[in-house]
Amino acid sequence: MIRLLPSARSQHQVILGLLLKDEGIRCSSFPFAILFLCSQLLFRRSQLLFQRSQLLFWRSQLLFRRSQLLFWRSQLLFRRTQLLFQRSQLLFRRTQLLFQRTQLLFRRTQLLFRRTQLLFWRLLLLIALILKQQIGMKNE
Repeated sequence: MIRLLPSARSQHQVILGLLLKDEGIRCSSFPFAILFLCSQLLFRRSQLLFQRSQLLFWRSQLLFRRSQLLFWRSQLLFRRTQLLFQRSQLLFRRTQLLFQRTQLLFRRTQLLFRRTQLLFWRLLLLIALILKQQIGMKNE
């Protein structure tokens, strides 16, 4: 247990003496003890600040790498989007060609149907003429 003396200076000397003893330093001068402890405190603070700055540096590097990765991903997505757009254009052109071919086949089918109708009517006329001739021959 610490025995405190009546004067404040003595109390500070006892406390400083204990702190210095914890550090393994013998010191008889009061101002030197204060300077030494302040320098130790500043050194430890500078170490902490250095460690914090290292941590911030690593975090900034990590953020930079992440931003690079996001940039590369966005470029990849953009290129994929371009490819999909080009494919969709190609599919649209193919669809247009198929539609035009379908229209052409439909027109050809219509023409064939009309020709078939004409041939059918001609056949009916021919049958009618043949029947008419046969009926005319029987009447004679």
